Amino acid sequence: ICYCLCSRSTMALKILQQKIVSFTNMEKITSSMKMVAAAKMKGTETRLKGGKAFGARVTFAAFPQETWTDDQLEEDVTIGLNTESDHNSFLTICSDRGLCGGVNTQVSKATRLSMDKLLAEGKDGTINIFGEKARGTLERFFPDKLGCTMDEGWQEVPSFAVASAVVSRLLVENPDRVHIVFNKFKSAIAYQPTIFNCENYHKFNETALEAGSDIIYPAHLADYEFEPENSTESLQNMYEFSLAGATYFGMIESQASEESSRMAAMDNASKNAGELIEKYTLRFNRARQAAITTELIEIISGAAALEG
Repeated sequence: ICYCLCSRSTMALKILQQKIVSFTNMEKITSSMKMVAAAKMKGTETRLKGGKAFGARVTFAAFPQETWTDDQLEEDVTIGLNTESDHNSFLTICSDRGLCGGVNTQVSKATRLSMDKLLAEGKDGTINIFGEKARGTLERFFPDKLGCTMDEGWQEVPSFAVASAVVSRLLVENPDRVHIVFNKFKSAIAYQPTIFNCENYHKFNETALEAGSDIIYPAHLADYEFEPENSTESLQNMYEFSLAGATYFGMIESQASEESSRMAAMDNASKNAGELIEKYTLRFNRARQAAITTELIEIISGAAALEG
């Protein structure tokens, strides 16, 4: 009986010691990942600051967006969705790697709810994904609505050239409206799922041609001058360029949100691992003291028995 008790106590100590070692290694890994994310975050913020001056101006000049408060967006992530167009195309920008909090979950949820909203109103839509992590979720909900998926696009830093390549894939469908779903960077600890509505200019051309009149420009472009005037080509070129600018804007915002979220997630993981190390170290010390006390009692009892 004593042998069984000793073996069981020794096994429990070994298990606790293995857990302490595992959590210690986990704390080291997560701390290292937090430092790497913090280093990348600095470069990402620099690119965001420089690219935002270009991407934001191009996007909002070509595709005016309605303004919503943070409280409204948090209550309904699809509040910025425009459901006027019949044929829609989504571009969901996510990451290729995990361990970055809920950034991928948020854009997947926003895309899913938006698609449900369009389908409920009798509209059609196609989902295109830039990144790896959102594909599993969206493929499970909309297996027949997936268009193209672009993996390993984050191997290099976001650039306008990459955004242009992505847009060239979207334009094959020639949708009436493109919805760009991404995470907008707010601070080092906060981001907001956002939807950009990019209406295709071709419907203005079609309306004009059916009426037998000159090319009609969108109302928000009425104050701009075009060269050559009333040219379908110039309007289409502007649409393609502006859509690439909006995509680039979404990419740099998404990358900044990903790195900030990974930094926060790894910080929380390190703290949790540290708490577990303290918890199991305390249990290990108590179990070891109990085992030592039991052995001392057995030795004293045996010595007393021999003397008696």
